[in-house]
Amino acid sequence: MTKKLLITGISFLILYIFIAVSVMTASGWVNHLDLYFIEAIQSTVTDSRAAVILVMTEIGGTEAIVVLTLIVTVSLFIKKMYTAALWFGLTISLSPGVLVHLMKPVIGRERPEFLRLAAESTYSFPSGHSTASTVFYGMLGLILILSVQKLWKKIIIAFITVTIIYL
Repeated sequence: MTKKLLITGISFLILYIFIAVSVMTASGWVNHLDLYFIEAIQSTVTDSRAAVILVMTEIGGTEAIVVLTLIVTVSLFIKKMYTAALWFGLTISLSPGVLVHLMKPVIGRERPEFLRLAAESTYSFPSGHSTASTVFYGMLGLILILSVQKLWKKIIIAFITVTIIYL
């Protein structure tokens, strides 16, 4: 499992660096993607959908991720999955917890002046909520996928993981 976790982690780190560099250099594809999602989301915002978005924001918030990380890390230690527990706990602590705060001033991307559902005053990229949620739920899904044998279970876990991250 250790080798698979390492390869997966390095692959996603390379993808993240590519995206960060693209944001820093204001690549055309980033601006195009931003406008696409802003228009798609804003054209469908209603009061009830805004309420759902705010709930999802709380589920991906700092307090929720910290509590869930502690629960998962302790559970992995209890199951004697020491490598996965250390990898999980340290990655969640360092990536969204420390690196995001160091990267925000370096990248310096201002928040767009569009419809805002949550008030934030820091730079927009990388997003602490998005990074923490993606890393937490993605790593949890990966550990579960590597822990089961049957392909249909892997597919269901992957589908649920991607859906939660997307939301």
